[in-house]
Amino acid sequence: MRGGGCRRSLSCTEVCLLLLVLCTLTGPHLAKAGVIPTFLQEPESQTVTHHQPVTLRCAAQPQTAQIGWLFNGKRLVVGAHRGLRVEGSNLHFTHFSHGEQDGGNDGEYRCTATTDVGTVVSRPAVLSRPVLRSFPPSSDVTITAPEGGYATLPCTAPYSQPPARVEVQTPDGRLLDSSQVLIMPNDTEQINGEHLVRKENAAWQ
Repeated sequence: MRGGGCRRSLSCTEVCLLLLVLCTLTGPHLAKAGVIPTFLQEPESQTVTHHQPVTLRCAAQPQTAQIGWLFNGKRLVVGAHRGLRVEGSNLHFTHFSHGEQDGGNDGEYRCTATTDVGTVVSRPAVLSRPVLRSFPPSSDVTITAPEGGYATLPCTAPYSQPPARVEVQTPDGRLLDSSQVLIMPNDTEQINGEHLVRKENAAWQ
């Protein structure tokens, strides 16, 4: 019998237990390091009036993901925009500014989330000024309807962003809200005369 330490081979059961302990100790660290970021919330397009406060929201997992922003396809430099600050993972404008030249806030924004695995980019969120165009040119229309019957008042609503609400003004000055179908009263004394169509949206009237 030779001197020295004794040797003993590990059984299959002992090898399996050892591997299980190693996986338990290293598994969480490997999982955190290898997570592809995913969005929990992405920014949404909005119509914004001049000097209105507005917030673009973004949230991603894992919580260790680094959040960034793109403006018109380029990395957003917060200091280049007045009234702009980052609040957590959100982008907040204290006074939204319209403008064709550099410094205006109109444009396309995207949120980015980055881990050591890579970067994902959110869907685009466009911040734009409100639009309310004029009615298309048309001639006056005379409509004849039987007493107690129905009459259709043709009206082509102009382009509007946000969508405009269309109203009909009666000869006596009343405004009748109309979505697509307007039901007039049966009293011919009330509906006889000139009716005007007006439009308004939340930003322009």
